[in-house]
Amino acid sequence: LTAGSKGLQLVNVDDALRSVFLEPALREFSWDDAEADEARRCGDAAWEALTAVHDVVGHAPVPAAGGEDLTTGVTLAEYAGTIAEARADLLALHFAEDPRLVDLGFLPDRACGEAALRDYLRGTLLLLRSLPSDDLAGDGSRAHLLVVRYAVERGAVTVERRGGKTYLRIPDV
Repeated sequence: LTAGSKGLQLVNVDDALRSVFLEPALREFSWDDAEADEARRCGDAAWEALTAVHDVVGHAPVPAAGGEDLTTGVTLAEYAGTIAEARADLLALHFAEDPRLVDLGFLPDRACGEAALRDYLRGTLLLLRSLPSDDLAGDGSRAHLLVVRYAVERGAVTVERRGGKTYLRIPDV
């Protein structure tokens, strides 16, 4: 989004997608029943809050030191979209546990911020599972994997295997 633009979140589309994919994703990719239950409790609110922060805060224009707008892609060429999406994801994840999201009514409680972080990781496994090949289509998909890979490389997220399945976990929120 650029200065003066408007964003629209189609909550009904989000709800339809979550109604189809949520339960199978929770059965397949939740570490335990407690994590799945928390995702169900916080699910819609956590998803909508992350999406709103991603779109509103994450895509806000960023003036460079020289005054040019980095969101235009002039200096970043073909990487501009992926980097803009990664920035928006990172800001949404950063603010997921911000108590102001609870104060403003976006989240029922702070624990739902943690559920949102785990939801993002579960989305990574869904993304990987849906890829027909090694090619990633779309800046959002590339950004999502970039963010998670960075977190895994730094130890903020761990890859754990149990019972023939792979899980992404947050050792210390």
